[in-house]
Amino acid sequence: MRLAMLLLCAIVIVAAIFYFTGITPENLDEQLLGLNELFPSGSTPRPTSFGAESEPTPVPTALPNGTTDTQAVLPRKGELTVTAIDVGQGDCLFLQSPSGKTMLIDAGDSSAAKAIAEYLDLAGVEKIDVLVATHPHADHIGSMRTIVNHYDIGTIYMPKVSHTSSTYQKLLEAIADKGKKIKTARGGKDKVIPFDDGITVRILAPLSSEYDELNNYSVVLRIDYGNSSFLLTGDAEALSEKEMLEQYPELLKADVLKVGHHGSSTSTSEEFLSAVAPDYAVISCGADNSYDHPNKDTVAALQKAGVTYFRTDLYGTVAFFTDGSTLEAVTEKN
Repeated sequence: MRLAMLLLCAIVIVAAIFYFTGITPENLDEQLLGLNELFPSGSTPRPTSFGAESEPTPVPTALPNGTTDTQAVLPRKGELTVTAIDVGQGDCLFLQSPSGKTMLIDAGDSSAAKAIAEYLDLAGVEKIDVLVATHPHADHIGSMRTIVNHYDIGTIYMPKVSHTSSTYQKLLEAIADKGKKIKTARGGKDKVIPFDDGITVRILAPLSSEYDELNNYSVVLRIDYGNSSFLLTGDAEALSEKEMLEQYPELLKADVLKVGHHGSSTSTSEEFLSAVAPDYAVISCGADNSYDHPNKDTVAALQKAGVTYFRTDLYGTVAFFTDGSTLEAVTEKN
């Protein structure tokens, strides 16, 4: 009697599974075939957040002032989006064109992988069409090896400079293991990075082959789309700024400036800021960082120039949206 009752319970449970899942004995093979095509034998899907495979990616919503709204800073279809992802004390810029082409410039330090992955995954990014490492410092390339390993990568640009850190060497190994080549980023009036129709990406620096300071090897990019322009300076310091001022001052005027070297006093000279004359600026820095970035004099200079500036330590991720005519700045934290 007990065995019969157990058998009856098992039949009821199996019937319930078929009913609620829509699987019937007739379509069972078809359902299993679909699962096999989605996850072939021996393969596993890429985790949503490669920095924390066991943690689900949050689904943010519009929230009141003082809270976080990640949806607000995700790329918009039909517009150029330029985003400074909040990676703490480091740099990571993400560009998406109106047609969906993508560019990642720097990747924070080694602890930034989770933040970058969550943003890219929420944005639905599967391929980085252009990857740029502005220079070999760990707070700019620390998570780039992880990016290379986990995403489809197009063209890679880096300045021609050697560095002995293990972070840099492991990045080079990851690039080689993926069968990718590195294109040398060197400044010049006619130096451009192919990206997408209607968008011009110029390499303005570095302009010299040797520097005493590694920061001055930083790749400086100028982005133009319609009437909107962006100047992204990595950690370029006053010497590199001076070279650009001498070489092509007419190419420096921009609507948005990514402030050099996290707002350090070694960058954003008075002459350079005057030439750029931005309406907006963004400073990528970590809360209560040990470098006291941004420097109070840099902040004062931006204020004196009437620039509306955003700090990632205060505003979180900062995004700029443009249709080529209008320009809007949106922050993750209100």
